Amino acid sequence: MKVSLGIDPDLHDTGLALCASDRVLAVGVVRVARKLTGDAAVLRMSKALAEYIPPWMAQLQGHEGFNPAALDALVVEGQELYLVKTGNPDSILRLAQVAGAALSVAQAVGDPTTALIPRPKTWKGTVPKDIHQARMLTRYGWKYKKKGTGKNQWCCPVSLGPHRILSTVKWPEGCWKHIVDAIGLGRWGLQKIGEIEK
Repeated sequence: MKVSLGIDPDLHDTGLALCASDRVLAVGVVRVARKLTGDAAVLRMSKALAEYIPPWMAQLQGHEGFNPAALDALVVEGQELYLVKTGNPDSILRLAQVAGAALSVAQAVGDPTTALIPRPKTWKGTVPKDIHQARMLTRYGWKYKKKGTGKNQWCCPVSLGPHRILSTVKWPEGCWKHIVDAIGLGRWGLQKIGEIEK
């Protein structure tokens, strides 16, 4: 069984998902208080990642044969500044700093055979978030509901089906916006190493 860890960096809710070809083994979220912004949020998230990821992966030792020190793939979403409609460039740069911290911590713990930092369009194309997330959850057999409005819609699972997912926390629905993207990143990593087809 080959395993890929997907990480969706965020200043306040960084999503994690450990994926195999036919199931999601575990999910998690590294959370930072929303009152923190700018450098304070980046620094706190960087520290929180270092505190969360090693024990989170250690608790997965042996779960369905998983060895946390031997990831097959690690995928952390990279960032990109666009010439048009970038939004706040400062926010994008701060997300890139969080992505770097996540990549560093996860590489040190998981020693992945393959590590990737794809830009958003590289791994999910131009498909709207809610549609892409719906496809990810459907591929793993999860039932879901859509949240948000308009272009800000995303998906939250309502049933994990037959999965023996390891998560001791009932995450708030808003966290799943990042968890499901982490699942998509993990699945994309499995495609890149040839474990599954697109």
